[in-house]
Amino acid sequence: MVVNTTRADRLVDPGYADDADMARLEQTLRSSGVEYAVHHGTSKDTAAEDVLDAAEKSGAELIVIGLRHRTPVGKLIIDSTAQTILLGARCNVLAVKLA
Repeated sequence: MVVNTTRADRLVDPGYADDADMARLEQTLRSSGVEYAVHHGTSKDTAAEDVLDAAEKSGAELIVIGLRHRTPVGKLIIDSTAQTILLGARCNVLAVKLA
């Protein structure tokens, strides 16, 4: 399952894919032959909560997340979505460093 979500009260989230991005992703997944589902939308929950909820409902065995560099102060001030997923997941989590 692919989860792309943002909180509904956020005006712009650069990590949130638009419809064209999602169409390209779905084309890639379709051509790969891999079984998949896509959750794309806004939510009252945080992205981490959406990912954890989707993993729980689908019975996921693995969650794959991308990590980006953040300063130590940035990590202190802003709650880390990745950290919340890593600590809250009931299955394995693979964290991949994004360039």
